[in-house]
Amino acid sequence: MKNFDSQDRMLKAMMQHDVAVELNGLLFVQTIGVKKDPVGEFIAKFIFTEGIKGKCVSMLTIVNTLHESDNTIRKKINALIAINFITKNTCCNDLRNKCYKPTALLKRVYQVDMTKRIKCLLELSPLLDSVLGEQINSIFDDMGTAHHVSYLKTQDTHTYNKFIKEYHLEFIKSGDKNRDVKNTLKKLG
Repeated sequence: MKNFDSQDRMLKAMMQHDVAVELNGLLFVQTIGVKKDPVGEFIAKFIFTEGIKGKCVSMLTIVNTLHESDNTIRKKINALIAINFITKNTCCNDLRNKCYKPTALLKRVYQVDMTKRIKCLLELSPLLDSVLGEQINSIFDDMGTAHHVSYLKTQDTHTYNKFIKEYHLEFIKSGDKNRDVKNTLKKLG
């Protein structure tokens, strides 16, 4: 019986985490005026992780990884470029080819997302918080994300709206390449 209660608590915590993360993700894409696109999200994450490893990511690499048509991948990449998540550069190995690299904005989005996810886990697991909480929070201080609350705390509309206003400022500060998103964000207030 005791083992069953532990399983239920773990399952409940995992589901609470997933619901909070997904809800905030859906609200975020609605707020910035883009459609939720799992393939586009994968491409951004793939380019980011390969960039961290120092690898060039070309169109061909993405096409071969996802087994999708060039046109489909090109549309997804252009959407990511339009919201200033990735840039198109010349390849470090062959100047005739183009490769894609993550922007500082994409890195910041992932830093905030990671912070909010981990804080969510710490809230759901008092044991994890007591063991690692202080060390993890010092990492958030170093990244400048310590003031971001967990996804559990931004599930109500008022807190989410406060959070997204701060995000608007980060998007607007990211550069002039993204006029459409900036105009959308200004209209959202």
